[in-house]
Amino acid sequence: MPTCKHLVLLETSGNQEYLFATNRLQENVGASELTYQAGTKFVLEAIGDPDIGGGPDLTDYNNTPGRLRQLLSKHTARNGIEVIIATSGKALFLTSDFEVGRQIIAAATRRALRDAPGLDLFGMISEGFDWETESVHDCLETLYQRFESLRGSRPQPSARFPMLPVCEPCASSGLPAWDLDTEGDPVSRQSWQKRQAAEGWRKRIIKILKPKKHWVGKRLDHLEQLGELDEDFTGLDWTAVVHADGNGFGRIFRELPHYLNGAAGSAGFNEHYVSALRRLSLALEEATEEAFCEALKVLPKITKRVRVKPRTEDKPRWDKHEILPIVPLVLGGDDLTVVCEGRHALAFTWTFLEAFEKQTERTDLFGGIAPEIAKKTGGNHLSACAGVAITKPHFPFYSGYTLAEQLLRSAKTIKQKIQHCSAMDFHVLYDASFTGLDAIRRRLLQDNETTALTAKPYVVTDPAKLEAVGPDDWVANHHVQNLWERVQVINARDEEGRRKLPNSQLHALREALSMGHVQADARLRLICHHYPDLDNLLDNSVGGSLFRETGESDSGKPCRETGFLDALDSAAFWEKGRHDDAANTDE
Repeated sequence: MPTCKHLVLLETSGNQEYLFATNRLQENVGASELTYQAGTKFVLEAIGDPDIGGGPDLTDYNNTPGRLRQLLSKHTARNGIEVIIATSGKALFLTSDFEVGRQIIAAATRRALRDAPGLDLFGMISEGFDWETESVHDCLETLYQRFESLRGSRPQPSARFPMLPVCEPCASSGLPAWDLDTEGDPVSRQSWQKRQAAEGWRKRIIKILKPKKHWVGKRLDHLEQLGELDEDFTGLDWTAVVHADGNGFGRIFRELPHYLNGAAGSAGFNEHYVSALRRLSLALEEATEEAFCEALKVLPKITKRVRVKPRTEDKPRWDKHEILPIVPLVLGGDDLTVVCEGRHALAFTWTFLEAFEKQTERTDLFGGIAPEIAKKTGGNHLSACAGVAITKPHFPFYSGYTLAEQLLRSAKTIKQKIQHCSAMDFHVLYDASFTGLDAIRRRLLQDNETTALTAKPYVVTDPAKLEAVGPDDWVANHHVQNLWERVQVINARDEEGRRKLPNSQLHALREALSMGHVQADARLRLICHHYPDLDNLLDNSVGGSLFRETGESDSGKPCRETGFLDALDSAAFWEKGRHDDAANTDE
């Protein structure tokens, strides 16, 4: 048996630009499906093809991610090919034949060019290494380095669609038109293929949700046309893009041998390493799916008029159905990107992050690999962060995602304060002009940038889990529970249904904030004796201030922050509040 092996890596890039190229949800979900297929169907069919790879047949998963995970966890090598990872937009496998690896890359990327034009799928094969004496981890590190250096040197997918000579643009994407759609509008090949793939997305999401009996799955099961998804979002006041990602998983994968029992280079370690890498990838994907399904429970059903398929030759009729306006665009690995109803996005995100932590504590999930890794890092669970961009429905998806991605990066800065912590950051975009999160946050600095009018991001992890590893007072002041309690105070009403804290006074305090902390607290002192509930909004109840001291700046000036504006801005976006109060059931 030959011991020479090669690692083969295929991965998509520029996924966000590809997913959010248009504002049509049908095309967005089709792009999501094609990205998923690029790392699964395209590669696995080439591996199993006897004329190409002749490797293990892993294609009998019927577009069901859970079934694919079972096949991957139990499969054995065949003809020198062993699959390690096959998930949305990424595949990694071993082969003992360099030429076979090259042919599989050629077949998968050629398939992507044909079936997913505009998707950037790139593959690379490593130099041969001795399976018995050399480290597969070191080989993988070298492969990733070469992969990153060469991927950026290639022409971008946009170069495949030149507009010269002049041609008619696609009504949806602006790319060169390829044909006319069913409505007679010019459509590009990229948009056409995305629309064709949308049905595959619908079936895959139903396979994930139906066992949980979620209303989202029922709604998708009744859709006659995927274009009706857009109708679900018409009439909404706000929509949100939620983007979540695991914390430090890149470092964990890069340093995986450090977290495993056994010495790298010892007999049998490569088998142990490959098994752990596969199980960890599968565990994170299942944890993300399960957390997503759990978070759906906080979304209240919304009654809308939807088209119902006719049972006879009669014309389609309209009926009232209860739906959940949420669309998972990315649901693979440790990544989650959804477009949802804006007023419930914060509660959804809070619940998702908590559920993700609980899922990574499970010892029954692929041999308990996730909690095993977590304990080596000093915690009992793995964590994730999320960014939530709340915008008006017609705000461009790509700009909404860009803001959500920047908010995610902001949430991840919390690890500078405390480890093993999930966090979320959010922003409600009232202004249609969007210049970036940095510009937004700079406008929230007052008093020569020594006063911050926000306390974001917010901790989600239970403080009891963080007592041994971080400052308790800081966690309490920056916990999402603290934000939620303030929102309850702002939204509280008396027995006659009137606000206990009038909007006029709250907005007067908002205006005073823009003039600095001294003027804001002076305004507070003028009205606080009329409204005792204001005490519950103070960051410094002893000093009667909206602000909390956070230390000194580099220039020696005192620094302070307030969470009042965060609560005021988000008060209208916690309609269902905590997931414990959710009325949505699975009956």
